Amino acid sequence: MDKLIIRAKIKGYHEAGLPAPAIAKNLNIHVNTVYKWIKRDNLNDMERSGRPSKVTPETQKMITNELKETSQGYCDMNFDGELRRLHVLYTDESWIQLHQAPNAQNFRFRTDNPEKFPKFPLPKHPIKIMVAGGICGFGKTDLHIIKDKITIDNDYYRNVILPIYFNALKNPELMVDPELAMLMQDGAPCHSAEKSIQLIEEQIDDNYWGIGIWPGGSPDLNPIEHVWAMLQNSIFVEPRPKNKEE
Repeated sequence: MDKLIIRAKIKGYHEAGLPAPAIAKNLNIHVNTVYKWIKRDNLNDMERSGRPSKVTPETQKMITNELKETSQGYCDMNFDGELRRLHVLYTDESWIQLHQAPNAQNFRFRTDNPEKFPKFPLPKHPIKIMVAGGICGFGKTDLHIIKDKITIDNDYYRNVILPIYFNALKNPELMVDPELAMLMQDGAPCHSAEKSIQLIEEQIDDNYWGIGIWPGGSPDLNPIEHVWAMLQNSIFVEPRPKNKEE
């Protein structure tokens, strides 16, 4: 049903003396929607706040067509698109921490007695390690553990971590169709350094996603983040590790 018709019916039922809950039930809508339009003087949507978009419909259509052409079939919802997505090697680095504070965004503890609130004693210097690796639709790379006091700079990424990814991209068990093998990395400085990009192009040509293709500040798009979360949660399963070696 058209939204303007629904709004008009809300007004009509209200003027006829029908209460809001009854109107909501008759129209199969939420009662808050009924209250909202009862208070309005007209049936039109309010103007959106903020700066109006400068993109014209013609420009928006052009951008959409351009994205479809440059997606190389990875967004296609068919067998070919699925096969391409399975051959993308998603890579990243992550910290795994032994003593981790609860996430304030999704951890809640409700009680009438503050004394029952659980304590979370944390050491001043919690034990943590940094790991690097990659996953694709057919498996995973070796998990690389960065040693203490090692910084992942351009040289370390190029000489130690990238060879792990190159081996995975040439592994027939991970890349069933070698021609579809694609490396994904985010825009971290060591990833996008000139020497790193030069080595990548020497090894796999232009079959990689980085700056210019992979959007910045978008970890939720990388499926390996789910793997890091599972790895982090696994250290809380008994028997829990007590040191870095475990």
